[in-house]
Amino acid sequence: MKKGLRIFFLILDILGLIVFLGLLVYKNFIDTTLFPSLQNKHLITLTVAFVAALIKLFTRQSPSRSLSYYKNFYAEIIGDAFSDDKKNLRKFLEAVRYYNQDKFEKATVGLNAIKNSCRSRAEKYCVNLFLALNYTDCGDSDNAEKIYEEMINSGIADTRVFSNLSDLYKDSGDFEKALSVGKRAVDYDRDNYIAHNNLASAYFKNGDFENAAESAKKCLELKNNFLPSIKLLYLIYTLEGNKEQAEIYERKSIANGFSKKDLEEVLQYYLGGDE
Repeated sequence: MKKGLRIFFLILDILGLIVFLGLLVYKNFIDTTLFPSLQNKHLITLTVAFVAALIKLFTRQSPSRSLSYYKNFYAEIIGDAFSDDKKNLRKFLEAVRYYNQDKFEKATVGLNAIKNSCRSRAEKYCVNLFLALNYTDCGDSDNAEKIYEEMINSGIADTRVFSNLSDLYKDSGDFEKALSVGKRAVDYDRDNYIAHNNLASAYFKNGDFENAAESAKKCLELKNNFLPSIKLLYLIYTLEGNKEQAEIYERKSIANGFSKKDLEEVLQYYLGGDE
């Protein structure tokens, strides 16, 4: 809720609370014949409701998280970036905060403002990665792809970059590119379960069910409850007519929070040939 609108409703609730408290006092101490059908318990109930509404309005939006929170939360990505440049570190973290608040335009402006001043590999990696993530989340896949491709060409890509780009290629229908880049993601870090899952998805989209199943199983060896790979294996074995294996991964999907109805909808999506 926007701040101005939130304040407006807060004022309304305060005024309402004052009216009902005044009514309660007036009825009990000044004119007990006022609204004879209105019992004290009803007034108390309404008063409690207004107090609850006030509490909800005050607590609905938590205060903006500190920059230190984002520095710690993304410590693995940030590493020692901007360790000698506190000014740009602050600007970078402010942009990251905007990104997490879904304020994509502000995040883009902030990241682009410091992009050319990045000196170390770590700094270039951080800024470009969040630019690409920002573009992806706001639906600008073309610019996200360009950023990832620039990172690869500049030699600052890692398994996360390759894997994210593979997913973008897959979503745009370029399955061959998705497969090629997905393999590079796995080659870069064979212990990255997300990279194996994304590669499995790329194989699946290319119609290579055998390699898709193999990659999905490698993902589950690293993280045995990773639902996307479990669902993918359910799809593969169902489409292949392997009822025994399909039932195994159906049970695993349900055990990890995916309902049977959801599985049926996913299956119908692929049986319908939708892309």
